[in-house]
Amino acid sequence: MCIKLPTELWIRILSFVANDQVDRPELWVSGRAVSATFKEAIETIYSEKLLPKTFIRYHLGKIILFLGGLSPN
Repeated sequence: MCIKLPTELWIRILSFVANDQVDRPELWVSGRAVSATFKEAIETIYSEKLLPKTFIRYHLGKIILFLGGLSPN
């Protein structure tokens, strides 16, 4: 059971953990299961501070389009 602190204080405390990129997935997966207060605090941290800075980088490589079953030479 967590100490009865206001959610705003838990957000500030957990923000320090969320600054470490290694701990972010663990914080999301495990921290949300601790209590309703932790879940609210962690979701606030992610939605306000981490998700706006998140991007997905992917490489599609070379795309070849085959029309009518014929391959270009």
